[in-house]
Amino acid sequence: MIAEFTLALRGYESHPETIGDFLQLAARVDCRGFSGETWFQMSRRDLDRFVSEASALHAGAPEAVNFVGGWDDREERMRVRLARAGISGGFAARVRIANTGPRTDQWHHVETDFVCPAPALARFLAELQRLVESRIAGTATLSGDAEAIA
Repeated sequence: MIAEFTLALRGYESHPETIGDFLQLAARVDCRGFSGETWFQMSRRDLDRFVSEASALHAGAPEAVNFVGGWDDREERMRVRLARAGISGGFAARVRIANTGPRTDQWHHVETDFVCPAPALARFLAELQRLVESRIAGTATLSGDAEAIA
């Protein structure tokens, strides 16, 4: 069974009075019949840091990396944790997506995990890097096996 986590660049804002650029992102996960989607803003440097840390994970260090979308704990709309999946050479992805309901105090959460092979993570990171550098709307997708055990 295929699991997918997709991160989409919707827009790009650059303000001369601020340091860095801000991205408008949308995230979606589909795994084992569960799905969720949300949107959030984040700085380009935070996305660059995640790509750098996840690339280091892919290369052998550290043990795990986290990627959080949203400004603070109250606005945490997405959390992705990538870690090595035992001796398989793959990576365990745990994805948590949250969005508000009709009222902003009602949150809906989806949390799921799957195992992705090393080439899938490399493709995802390359797609993310290309999106950020090109500043053009598009998507990056991390695919994996929803039935694999890490």
